[in-house]
Amino acid sequence: MEPEKRGQVVRMFMADGTVTGIREIEILTRTLHAFAVQRERLADLKGWPDANRPGVYFLFGETPEEKHKAYIGEAQKVVDRVIYHVREGQKEFWTRSNFFRCEG
Repeated sequence: MEPEKRGQVVRMFMADGTVTGIREIEILTRTLHAFAVQRERLADLKGWPDANRPGVYFLFGETPEEKHKAYIGEAQKVVDRVIYHVREGQKEFWTRSNFFRCEG
């Protein structure tokens, strides 16, 4: 017997109206909140309260040795932690990032 399929409403806010800018994504029936941002736009997220909460983050990119590379981390203030990686010259490979946090 096939499991019952239920629809989900997903809301995406494109901050500058483009798919390459900051995107804030919510599944309205869940407490999950996500952000997607390119490295060069990271500083733009600093003022977003939801990006300054506890959560996990994924950094995606490439290196000469690895076509696909990812780093997963967690922090009390996700955007601050990722900015720290940039400022300290850590995790230089990444070009895009996703942040996830749960409410509650």
